[in-house]
Amino acid sequence: PALKWSATANYIEAENSGSRFARLNALAIREQNGRQTTLALGQTPYMLPGTRRRWSVPAFSTAGLMIVGKIGTDNFTAPVSLAPVH
Repeated sequence: PALKWSATANYIEAENSGSRFARLNALAIREQNGRQTTLALGQTPYMLPGTRRRWSVPAFSTAGLMIVGKIGTDNFTAPVSLAPVH
């Protein structure tokens, strides 16, 4: 999988631009100040190729925002870019 992460003030979004599915586990937003907020995955933790998924989130600081978690059994940390507001 090739996941890209973006955020606005209201949500975090993941896009799987890869050719394989991703099974997400234990996702959380980590702010620059160390504060961490867990994202509820719901009953479908899978992201198929070419799909996007959004999670509603409480207000957070966007500076230095990271997403942490697991894809399958592999830990990962990825930067979150700011999405344009439509």
